Amino acid sequence: MGVSGAPYTALAAIGKALSSIRLGIGLIGALVLLAGIGTLIPQGMSGAWYESHEGPALARLILFLRLDVFFRSAVFLAPAGLLTVNLASCAVSRLVRRAAGRAPKRYGPDLVHLGLLALIASGLVTGLGRQEDTLVMVEGDEASIGSGYHVALRSLQFVAYADGSARDWISTVGVTRAGSQEVSVVPIRVNHPLRLPGVTVYQSGWDVIGTLRLRDRSGAAVRPPQPGDWFRMGDSLWIFDGFRHDGPAWSAAFSRYNDRELVERRILRPGDAVGPFTVVAVAAHDRTGLRVVRDPGLVPFLVALLVVSSGICLTFLQRRGDGRS
Repeated sequence: MGVSGAPYTALAAIGKALSSIRLGIGLIGALVLLAGIGTLIPQGMSGAWYESHEGPALARLILFLRLDVFFRSAVFLAPAGLLTVNLASCAVSRLVRRAAGRAPKRYGPDLVHLGLLALIASGLVTGLGRQEDTLVMVEGDEASIGSGYHVALRSLQFVAYADGSARDWISTVGVTRAGSQEVSVVPIRVNHPLRLPGVTVYQSGWDVIGTLRLRDRSGAAVRPPQPGDWFRMGDSLWIFDGFRHDGPAWSAAFSRYNDRELVERRILRPGDAVGPFTVVAVAAHDRTGLRVVRDPGLVPFLVALLVVSSGICLTFLQRRGDGRS
């Protein structure tokens, strides 16, 4: 009897471990933590992008663990699968005990289990169906962002700290759908995305493109320099730092170094001289980068949250009712 009962005892122990409430809570906490980490890693980028933005070592780790497709990686799927088994085991155990008359008829926990399973399913839908695109736009550009939506870039604003570093980027857009106006004017800022049904648009980047026209002492035009280009004059090294706003106009910024030591910075306008060259014209404009995320798992996620919340409320009300009786 002891020998024949050993497999059953082992299976019962495994079933009890898989349906453990502590295991479920631990897995939920782990998934929340992992999902939080996953949101910090841009998804679907190339290996070169991760290496340039995160460094070679971290880029190799991200690609090895498949964190660039987080919701399809084993890091997410393994605990999600184990939590699915845990929740299913809990639900089956409750149904068996209720059928045998050993458990009260409380349906709140059933809703909680069902909602948590739906949350996992919505995460899988997100992982398999999530799409990301990057739009690079200048003022006046228009682009389709999916789900029938169309955005038009109305204006751009760069907000800087006193030292000139970026404080905020603001892209103001209008949104239409199927030819009708959805939103006339809405700003998209860092950490303040535009949220539409099925589509979220994030402010992800900003740069300046332009042309600096120079002429030499003979009056001949020279090749327009790009930010980072340089030339020598005597012991000095002049570096073109890029374009700067100067009220409504644009200007060109240069730095002069002697023996690798910064000597001066100059902001030049048409007619100003820099070394052997004279500035003829400065033409530039801002360019914004918008990240468009389409997540088919968002609506199932919200429904699942509603089911879980309903189950928690029903459980609380039933227990209060049991206490009064």
